[in-house]
Amino acid sequence: MVSRKPFYLLVALLFIVGMGMTIYHHIALDVPLTPGEKRQIWSIEAKLEFDATGEPVIASLAIPGTQPGYTLMNENAASPGYGLSFVEKNGDARAEWSIRSATGRQELYYRVDMMADAHAKPAALAQPPAIEKQIESEPYATAMKQILERAQERSADGYTLTREIIKEIEKQEQNAQLLKSHKSRANLIAELLSNADVPTRVV
Repeated sequence: MVSRKPFYLLVALLFIVGMGMTIYHHIALDVPLTPGEKRQIWSIEAKLEFDATGEPVIASLAIPGTQPGYTLMNENAASPGYGLSFVEKNGDARAEWSIRSATGRQELYYRVDMMADAHAKPAALAQPPAIEKQIESEPYATAMKQILERAQERSADGYTLTREIIKEIEKQEQNAQLLKSHKSRANLIAELLSNADVPTRVV
């Protein structure tokens, strides 16, 4: 006769995992546990409009984050062709769009969902890294050039270029694997920036 113990253990394990996730969502995200409970969620939308003149563009918008009384549930933006990152400047959270060149009427959209939460606390924002300059030769130069060119299309200065290089390394997996097998991720970013004549240092 086949023992049913493994089956019962699997069911018990799934039950414990499910209960743990339910409790986590209730404590961390204030998801209601009982029928009929409601939470108030505010949807905030913003639209940026401006005329570009063919120069590099950096569009920065102050945005709300998790704060006393409100928890940030979800945020998204529509910005075709632009690089987008959420950054901290002078203690304020901002959405920052960047592109190497833009012409004509530009429209950027931002949307965030905030849940009313009496227990909400401000969220900590990560600081951008500092990087050091280095020079690399072939056979890695071609892969680096491809990553750098794509990042430059969606950047406007040294800071936004750093941001877009980091994103591009994640997208171009084949080139990134070749380069990261040769050196560390920080040094790779430093060399890409040095090829764009951006002063860098590794910390």
